[in-house]
Amino acid sequence: MPSGPYFTTDPISLTLAADHAFATDLESPDIVWQLELEPAQPLSLQTSLGLQAQSFRIFPFVTRNKHIYQNLNEYFSTPRIDSLTSNYAKLNLSPDPETQASFEFWAREPYAISGRVTLRNTSTENAELSARVAGLLVPLDGGQGMSITKLDYKTYLRGQSGELTVALVMEGMPKPVISPNQALEINQLLQPGEEFSILWRCSLAFSPTQSQERALKAFPANWQAEVARLEVANQARALEIETPLHDWNLVFKAMQDQANLLVKKPEDPEQGLPFFDRRNTHSPVSKAHELRFLSLSSDQSSILEIRQLLRTLLPAQTQLAVDLIRSILKNPQHKNAPPFPQLAALVWDVHTYHQQPSFLAECLPVLAEQTLRWFSPQHDRDQDGLPEWPNPDHARLSDLINFDIWREESLPTRISSTESLGLAILLSGELETLQRMTRVLGNEQLSAQIRPHQEGLGAAITRFRSEQPGASFIDRDTHRVLPSQKVIEVELPDPNWQSVRLETPARLNILLKHHAYCMPKDFQVVGTDIYGQELRETITSSNMTWLTYGFHITTESVFSRFDRLQNLEVAKGSVQVYTSDLEITDISQQLGWEGQAGEAELPTWAAPQDFRYRFGLPTDLNPAKTDGGSVNIGWNCLLIEHLNRIGEKKLAFELLSRLMLGFTGMLKREHALMEGFTSNSGSCWGKRNGMRGLLPPLLLLEVAGIQIINEQKVSISGENPCPWPLIVRFRGLEVRRDGKNTTIQFPDGTLAHHFGSSGKLFTGK
Repeated sequence: MPSGPYFTTDPISLTLAADHAFATDLESPDIVWQLELEPAQPLSLQTSLGLQAQSFRIFPFVTRNKHIYQNLNEYFSTPRIDSLTSNYAKLNLSPDPETQASFEFWAREPYAISGRVTLRNTSTENAELSARVAGLLVPLDGGQGMSITKLDYKTYLRGQSGELTVALVMEGMPKPVISPNQALEINQLLQPGEEFSILWRCSLAFSPTQSQERALKAFPANWQAEVARLEVANQARALEIETPLHDWNLVFKAMQDQANLLVKKPEDPEQGLPFFDRRNTHSPVSKAHELRFLSLSSDQSSILEIRQLLRTLLPAQTQLAVDLIRSILKNPQHKNAPPFPQLAALVWDVHTYHQQPSFLAECLPVLAEQTLRWFSPQHDRDQDGLPEWPNPDHARLSDLINFDIWREESLPTRISSTESLGLAILLSGELETLQRMTRVLGNEQLSAQIRPHQEGLGAAITRFRSEQPGASFIDRDTHRVLPSQKVIEVELPDPNWQSVRLETPARLNILLKHHAYCMPKDFQVVGTDIYGQELRETITSSNMTWLTYGFHITTESVFSRFDRLQNLEVAKGSVQVYTSDLEITDISQQLGWEGQAGEAELPTWAAPQDFRYRFGLPTDLNPAKTDGGSVNIGWNCLLIEHLNRIGEKKLAFELLSRLMLGFTGMLKREHALMEGFTSNSGSCWGKRNGMRGLLPPLLLLEVAGIQIINEQKVSISGENPCPWPLIVRFRGLEVRRDGKNTTIQFPDGTLAHHFGSSGKLFTGK
């Protein structure tokens, strides 16, 4: 990984948590810490104790000859971070010209944070130096802040909030300090050039007894040796990317550190691999060994984000990715809808590095079953070969106001009543990947089962493009792109219904504003169908979505004329009937772009000078929007992969560069990964430290035509659009690609050279 020093102006993540691959004790609770380095504040570690406290902070202080140094802007030098991983940080700074201080923080176990303070007297005179560690606990109602406690002549700090008891201890015989915060302190008289170190630990437990036991645990016998082993282990599983752009190197390091915090190797292979959807200072407290399996609720990660996680782990931790795949396929939990159509792509990613046909054979039956579910009558209602998204969040297209039924002013409709070009392209890719797997395994029977779906989908995509060129969504039944039209608006309970002929036959949307605490009884929508025949559609409770201001209904039928709502028994309220706008330009549509052809213009989003998309592409690409929107990290990654596949490598690299600009600003400001940022300003949004915020380093390697299968096998192919030398290191292997020239140095020192864009595989000894 890029070696230090790092500074607070660098794009680095300062979130610290126990790395479960190295933790020796996985007892609960699991606490995440944020290292705060604000100049006008003291250096501190901050957490909410898993929402068990309003806040909890640990402050390490330095005193010299009884003078205490507090805020960082009072120090002689700003903090320099010499070492940084997902669970360890080492800072060096000088409170004054004659004192050198080193602070180390190590989340060794999920329930504890340990530290070491080293002070050195650099003056020519003797000086009394003190290391002080304070704790400030703001508990929930009924809790107790930090207080000085003695046990068997041992002084330590203890507090209680929620279900947790906090213990802060220091090695040796520290003296208590009462002001300004409860603290422990050890001081020594040092001669010129002398130094001393003290260790401290803050542990959490669900019972006072367990807290007491943890407070009295022995400190590491050889701190430096254990930290050195940790650094070596981290290097063995890291992919180091070196570019002339220092910020890029650090962003890719932060991505791998964050991915490592979200997974751990399984203790029992039969249980599958646990993982966290997100892990931040406000994650609810839980047992560290509690398994987290895939869920498709709106607050959980989908296959789209899990693929981002796995691609961040590859190729450095292939076996870990294999274990995670097995866990997902063993416990799919896709009861209501099939997974986001990247499951086959995810398995193929892992197979590309694992290269074990037996692994594919193990996965293929579940992959085929889950993928082909998209073509069932439940998800392809008109059985025309073009399935529909079940809801906007499943599609990760929640920012499209056309489908946001909570925003009544946008005249929304159900996304399930439309067909999506983006979904069709994704499913086409999934079916092709499944066929690739059947060819590897020689499974002609499954290939024959998949082929009709592949042919039908291909024909449907061709029809979509020819009949509605430039469209992203079309109506499920009419296969048209319709503008919005307000049909009628009446007041209840005495509506004045009037027959209204629609400009174009369309399905109707009904907004029923009804503030009673009950759902209306069944009623009918009456009108005529596209042939002029009377049409009556019964609306039941299953067709209604209960909103804060009433109910939203989208009809299953297409009407050419609306007459009335019959048997609608509502004492007071209003009804608005309208058709919804499907003239949408969004990011999913861009997966259907087939590349630059002749004099054809590039898509609007491809213009690098467009400030709206300076930091990446938002979900909504409506040309009429003068500003940007929230950058959709997952869909941007899919688009970069698509551009790379169709040979638009320069555009793929350019879009990746925009994302890197956004991530750089995010990490410089927040020192943590957020879900995303705005496309025009780079302002951060969303929750911290989750899968949705991961940008896989593998994207850059693929664009540059570098595939590191392992430290003894490398594939080089295609053009390299990077305008500067790219160096990748992994377990003693070094790959340097500069333009068309590639140099590979294997761990034993053997060199291999390649020039050009033709594909070639290189193997070491």
